[in-house]
Amino acid sequence: DYQHDMMGTFVAFNQEPQKKDMNFRPVYQSKLGRYLYFLSGKWMISEKLGSPFASVEGASESLCPLWIQNWSAIKHNNMTVFPNLTVEEVACPVAMYVGGSVRTGHSKQLGTFYLTNLSSADQAGRPIYMNNHSQYLFYYADTRNWRIGSSYNHDQANITSIPDVYEFCPHRIKKWDAWLTGQWSELYPIHVEREDEPCPDTQFITGHPESTKQELYGVYAKTNLTPTPAQEGYPIFQNAIGYYLYYKNTTEAWMISVNYNNTDDGAEIRSRLYEARRCPSRAKPWFAKHGTWRDIFYIFCKNGCSSMMEVSAEGYVPKGHENALGNYWRLMTQLDLHQDGRPLFRNMYGYYLYYWKDSKEWRIGTTYTRDLPFFFRSRTLQGARCPDKALGWRSSAASNAAQEADPEVSISAMAEIDPPHMNRVVEKI
Repeated sequence: DYQHDMMGTFVAFNQEPQKKDMNFRPVYQSKLGRYLYFLSGKWMISEKLGSPFASVEGASESLCPLWIQNWSAIKHNNMTVFPNLTVEEVACPVAMYVGGSVRTGHSKQLGTFYLTNLSSADQAGRPIYMNNHSQYLFYYADTRNWRIGSSYNHDQANITSIPDVYEFCPHRIKKWDAWLTGQWSELYPIHVEREDEPCPDTQFITGHPESTKQELYGVYAKTNLTPTPAQEGYPIFQNAIGYYLYYKNTTEAWMISVNYNNTDDGAEIRSRLYEARRCPSRAKPWFAKHGTWRDIFYIFCKNGCSSMMEVSAEGYVPKGHENALGNYWRLMTQLDLHQDGRPLFRNMYGYYLYYWKDSKEWRIGTTYTRDLPFFFRSRTLQGARCPDKALGWRSSAASNAAQEADPEVSISAMAEIDPPHMNRVVEKI
C-alpha cells in the first residue's frame, strides 16, 4: 500500500468555500490532519492545506472530488495512476438510538434521534439529529466532539463524547459521558448506535471453563413470549434446557434464570447493572453468581449463528451426497443433549446440519440424534460454535484424509446485509 495515511474519512473543514486559491471549492480534513482541497486545476491530498506538493491528486476542474475518474498517488517518487483509488460520498443513518440508564437524570436525552435538515457552521459539515423531546444530537467543532443537549448552537450539553474526535457519524464513537453532580462522569455508560441495528434471534453465552455455570453456556434462541412491562419490549431468549435470557428494567441489565420474571436475586448470570442495552450481545461485562456476583469467571454473550447456512462442494461429490448440499435453515426446536447447546439446521431434502458433542465436530446427515450415519463432517476435536466456523470438512465416503476424491466442502453463513456506513471516504489503495 502507498500513501495509506492519506486515506480514510474526510469531512468538511468549514462551511464557507475557500475564495482564493481554492477557487470556491470546499476543503475537507481527515482525522489524521490531512487535507483534501482544490489547487491549480487539481484536487489534492496533502499534510498542509494549500501546498502545491500533494501525495494524492486528481487532475480535474470538477467542483466536487466525487466526480473525478482517475486518481494518482506518489509511488517511488513518481505520481502513478491507481485505478482502485476512489472517492465516495454516503451519509449517516437517518436515525440513531441513544441508550443509557435513567439514573443519569437525563432521560429526555435518551431514545431515538432522527436526522434533520438543520445545519450550522458549528457542526463542521456533520448532520444534526433531534428526538421527540426537542433534544439535539450534534457535533460541536470548537470542542471537536459530539454532544446531546437542548440546542445545537452552543456547547452546553448533558451528554458528550470524548473530546478530539473527528468521526462523521456519532454511532462510530465508543466512549460517552453524562453530566453528573457537576462533572462529566462514566458511572452510568451511554451508548449510541444505529436505530436499525438488529438484535440477532440467537445469542451465545460462553465463559471460563472452570465456572460452575457451564450448564448455562450455549445458544439462546428468541422465543414468541410476549415481553412484560419489566422487559421494556425487548425479546426473551431461551436455551435447550429451559433457562431464559431476558431484560429487567429495575436493574437495567440482562439476566439468565429459570424464570424470566425473576429479579437480580433469582438470576444465575447477569450483565453489568444500569447499562440499559437493547441487545444482550452488546452488554459487557457479565457476571456469574458464585455466592456473590463475580466477574473472575469471565462470561461473554455473543451473537449466535446465522439462521441460514449454505453448504457447497467443489470437485467430485460422492453418489448419494448431492442432496446434502444447498441451503439450510435453522430449526427452533428442543435440542438433543448431543448438540451441546449448538443450533440445528435442516435443508429442503430433510438433511440435518448438526453438532456432535462426543467428537466435537459438525456433521451433515439424515438424523441428528444418533452417531451414524452421516455424509459430511468437519475436523474432529475443534468444537466450533457455528458450522461456518468449522474447518476441514470431509465426505464420509473418503477412506482416509489424503483421498483425492474427497470434495472440498465449505459452509458459509447467509447473513443479512448490513447497510453501508455513510461517510465521505477515500478508499485505501
